[in-house]
Formats: sequence, structure tokens, C-alpha cells
Amino acid sequence: MRILSLFGLGAIFILISPNLRLTIEDGLGHWASQMESYSPYSYIALVGAILLAFIFSLKRGSQAR
Repeated sequence: MRILSLFGLGAIFILISPNLRLTIEDGLGHWASQMESYSPYSYIALVGAILLAFIFSLKRGSQAR
């Protein structure tokens, strides 16, 4: 529930802030064009980073408190 509420609040804030929305859109567009210029290695690195983050989150979540 905490993750969903954080994404919901973030989405609402982006909807009501046009300057922030344009900044995010410009940043994502620049990031996408950089990914295309270095493909396929950039896509392989992105998938590797996502897998490492997923493994790290599973490891941290399964540790005893």
C-alpha cells in the first residue's frame, strides 16, 4: 500500500505542476535518444541494472529484523 500511495501522490503532483511535467518529459526524451544511440549495449546494461535492483530488493526483504 505504501508504494501505491507514493506513486499516486507523485502522479497527482506531476499532473498539477506543468513545469515539472515538462522537465520530466524533456529528460525522458533525452534519455531515450541516448539509449538509442548506444543500443544494443545500453539496453543490455539497463536489463542488467533492473535485474540487480530486483535481486537486491529481494535480498533486503528476506533478511531478519
